[in-house]
Amino acid sequence: MEEVGRQDLNAAQRELTEAMVEALFAAAPFGLALFDLGMRFVRVNEFLARINGLPAAGHVGRRFAAVRPDIASIVEPLLQQVIDTGSAVSDVRISEIPETASDRMLHTVAVYYPLRGRDGNTVGVGSIVLDVTELRVLEEQLQRAGRLEAVGLLAGGVAHDFNNLLTVISGHAALALAAMPKGGEGRDDVEGVAHAAERAAEVVRNLLAFARQADLRPRPVDLDSTLRELATLMRPTLGPRIELVHEPGGASGPALVDPVQLQQVLVNLAVNAGDAMPDGGTLTLRTLTLEVGDEEGAAGLRPGRYVGVSVADTGTGMDEATVGRVFEPFFTTKGMERGTGLGLSTAHGIVAQSGGEIRAVSRPGSGSTFTVLLPSADSAPGPAGTTQATEPGSGSETIMLVEDEEMLRTLAERQLTRLGYTVVCAASGEEALERIARFEGEIDLVVTDVVMPGLTGQELARRLRRERPALRVLFMSGSGTVRDESEAADELLAKPFSLETLGRAVRRELDGPAR
Repeated sequence: MEEVGRQDLNAAQRELTEAMVEALFAAAPFGLALFDLGMRFVRVNEFLARINGLPAAGHVGRRFAAVRPDIASIVEPLLQQVIDTGSAVSDVRISEIPETASDRMLHTVAVYYPLRGRDGNTVGVGSIVLDVTELRVLEEQLQRAGRLEAVGLLAGGVAHDFNNLLTVISGHAALALAAMPKGGEGRDDVEGVAHAAERAAEVVRNLLAFARQADLRPRPVDLDSTLRELATLMRPTLGPRIELVHEPGGASGPALVDPVQLQQVLVNLAVNAGDAMPDGGTLTLRTLTLEVGDEEGAAGLRPGRYVGVSVADTGTGMDEATVGRVFEPFFTTKGMERGTGLGLSTAHGIVAQSGGEIRAVSRPGSGSTFTVLLPSADSAPGPAGTTQATEPGSGSETIMLVEDEEMLRTLAERQLTRLGYTVVCAASGEEALERIARFEGEIDLVVTDVVMPGLTGQELARRLRRERPALRVLFMSGSGTVRDESEAADELLAKPFSLETLGRAVRRELDGPAR
């Protein structure tokens, strides 16, 4: 009888997995594809089939180059890189791709990730393709009008909606994984969905970084892995006349830095280096380690171990006076028609905020070297809250959950209930006020989205605190702007979030000192 029970459970888990994968492929508002190791299509969803101008069934068994020969030179190297390395690749460039079913040109960003078998080996490749055409067109129009601040607002709005969707995808994948035994049939597929959602979230964070709406989230980052991915992205941009060389192995360990912001810094430096070599040359990326002693600490860096990246070009170089001004805002050697003078100053600000430093060395005719130094994750104390806890917090308190997106509200309620909390839900700020007024008992914590129709999360918190000054509030945000705008936020939970992240944030707020 026990064996029969296990068989029934396994059958139910398989049915759940199959239903979840089918629903994702049917309803996802972005392209999904699965490839075998020969880069042949195994499956695509209708969204991607429409872009390719071929029925989904017509893709199966055909090599990518046979379906889209016009872009095979872009996509197949990325697929091969995933197959060769077993690591995911984010093609965060906004690529211009023809939609074969129409005369439109689509602007897309893509993520490619490995699919692994039970033995851990790569058995195929999955991909997510996001259509950002409308965002790109609006961005170009706003740039021409000189309204770059509106691009930031637009990116924030896109991030809010898309992060809600990613939270639902990754959350349901986590719940499905928790119900499945390790090594169970279909587990690899659900893990692939979860991993793809994580990579898509990185693309959104890149949009927020561009809009300068993202808070720094330092974590240990392998610099050589970052440079390998950067080299893949930058080679087409730099062009055939510039040789890109990566010399790994110089860093003694990972750096403590926000990986998205680090990529922005390195791309700025690489683009500037390319501009300094109009007739071609060599761009060399090296990793390094530097021990800073007490005697050097007065120069700006705290004593300790730093790891970093040097970006060296063989271009025209700069004189001493120019080197002394390169990090000044609005200073540029390119002319205002080609440069804004903000790239290096932005990079300098990001690195300084990360506890590091950028150094520039150059001579006319001898090229330039920019060195980015960052605190070593092995020796630098991380900011509060960056410890890698693995278990989510649990408890028995009562939580008011306020979220206007029904799918996300349902998911968060399931997650919090699973952690042992009593959850009272509301679909708006106005409903939350009514439910709290009628609730017989004590509300220990309010977890609320920030961006909602009608009463926003911030306005809700202010209204509630007029009656309950010590009320604890945990804000959820998909656009990364809350800390700059909210005077009431005790804590910020960025979307998309996992069960573990949600549990730790709730527990941290409940256990923290009274406000």
